[in-house]
Amino acid sequence: MIYRKTDLYHIHRAGTMEFENIPLDASEKMQDNLMDALEPFHLEKKKPFDMSYLSGFLAEKYTYEPKDLYDRMTKRITPGVEHKAAEGGKSYQRVYGVKCHTDFSSKQQSYMLLPVWMLMSKYDGKEYLFAMNGQTGKIVGELPVSNSRSAKWFVIIFCISFVIVMIVLALLAMGGVL
Repeated sequence: MIYRKTDLYHIHRAGTMEFENIPLDASEKMQDNLMDALEPFHLEKKKPFDMSYLSGFLAEKYTYEPKDLYDRMTKRITPGVEHKAAEGGKSYQRVYGVKCHTDFSSKQQSYMLLPVWMLMSKYDGKEYLFAMNGQTGKIVGELPVSNSRSAKWFVIIFCISFVIVMIVLALLAMGGVL
């Protein structure tokens, strides 16, 4: 008989983590998922605000107070905290039921004007919003897609691929050398 010894442990960990510079969109009009997708911003390069930065540009003032963004902040931080807590179990063969209880305290909030360029485009009667991170050049948004063009390209690529596969199979069947 073969016996397998399994040791089970109940592990409890406690600790503290500090976070800073967590960007949260304070504008009601801006889509949160769009702003999140534009990250990262190089916040170490931030400069004090100067009204001349806005000369000739359109900017929007914040509509949310820090207390209104508290829940959103905790939702953004929690997955990272849970991931870090689960990393502690890597020395074990299996870890089940990682539960994480977090308490947050927010000591300081500040507003920041981030360089984001916005573009609204209309295609086929629908509006599409694009945003660009002014520091990194990263662009996010939903691309307009023409269903008829997509279908046409699918058929063309499928037909070409099918013909190539059939030629290769015919050569192999005739004993040809590739």
